[in-house]
Amino acid sequence: MATLALPIRELGQSVGRAQAETERVIGYSRARESLRVTCQIIGKTLGLRVRFSNLAKRQDSLLQKLTDVDFARFDASAMVDLATSLDELVTGERDMLVMVESLGAEIRIWWRGSIERLTEQTDHLDSIAESLRVATDSECSALMALAMEQFSSHSEPVSV
Repeated sequence: MATLALPIRELGQSVGRAQAETERVIGYSRARESLRVTCQIIGKTLGLRVRFSNLAKRQDSLLQKLTDVDFARFDASAMVDLATSLDELVTGERDMLVMVESLGAEIRIWWRGSIERLTEQTDHLDSIAESLRVATDSECSALMALAMEQFSSHSEPVSV
């Protein structure tokens, strides 16, 4: 569990820095156009390209670690803590992605691949957090088991 907390915390810090850079680019893009402002936009846009790419790689590494973990060994409170950390990370990333969408397409084109990947990975992290919450909720787990039992009893092979 502790090995997962560190990458989540580091990823959260990276998201915060990328968010701040995105806010700067938004501010520059709304400023009166001048050569200085245009140069600042270009510089920050290229910097964000690297930052988003690195963020996507680090997030991919976290996802790999999360999918390799055997959560059956964890107690419920550890899984709830992990789900809470993932929820905080997902919230920060979604906020940043909303800010990115407010920029013009001519700026976003530089980050398209990384942003698409980050969006997909953020949804995956959200799904993992939700699964952890479901696994720790005894009522929900019982309902899921009942639903699976009913589904399997109703899905008998059809003869043709």
